[in-house]
Amino acid sequence: MLPTDLPEMIAAMACFGVIVVCPLVMLLLRHQRQMAELMHRGPVDNSLQRIEALEHEVRELRATQNELVLKCDDKKSLDPGNDS
Repeated sequence: MLPTDLPEMIAAMACFGVIVVCPLVMLLLRHQRQMAELMHRGPVDNSLQRIEALEHEVRELRATQNELVLKCDDKKSLDPGNDS
């Protein structure tokens, strides 16, 4: 037995699809296309240079930290009054 308001239900579902579902699908497809373009483009040379500069800076900071720790240890070993 079919409901009597079947055409109204079909019209409501079609309007919902046009108003809500179509824009969502369009947004998802645009996002997917943009992500694919980013992945195919690869890393930019500028970002690679920035990463290398940051890695160099981290190496320098680690070296400085190691030097400071060694100086602090040397100072503690030379100071006999400090038993910490």
